[in-house]
Amino acid sequence: MCETGKNLKLCTCLIDGNINTIIHHKNSRRNKKNAKSDSGKIYKWSLRKIVGNSDFLMDGILIPPNDSFEENLTAESLLTELNTRNCFDFDYFPNEEDNLVINEDNKNRRGFISFVFRKGKWQIGDHSSFSFKLEEFNFGKVSFE
Repeated sequence: MCETGKNLKLCTCLIDGNINTIIHHKNSRRNKKNAKSDSGKIYKWSLRKIVGNSDFLMDGILIPPNDSFEENLTAESLLTELNTRNCFDFDYFPNEEDNLVINEDNKNRRGFISFVFRKGKWQIGDHSSFSFKLEEFNFGKVSFE
């Protein structure tokens, strides 16, 4: 992806799939080095599912997903990998309307790429938090092998 021959891997930060047991060494320098793309940036991912309608009673402006983070790290290239093979490091079978969000690990959470699982494949898209209540059920770091 960022370099010829590198494959996307979505590594979980959970022990035995329990969202309440985070591996504490995930902030180590070694771990951050392994998660970096060629530009030196670190990316994280999260899986979310719809659990109901939104409770928001006001209007607002949503920030749309990005088309790319870097020249060689685009929504299209990630989509191709997601639909070609299982990129997760755990047994995961996507359900209809599951949402995968990938963002840069920095304090500015505005930039993200989002995918929704529809009709048996991942598609570029996002769920509006003004329409749906979303629950995160897994998360981790993005690495390139």
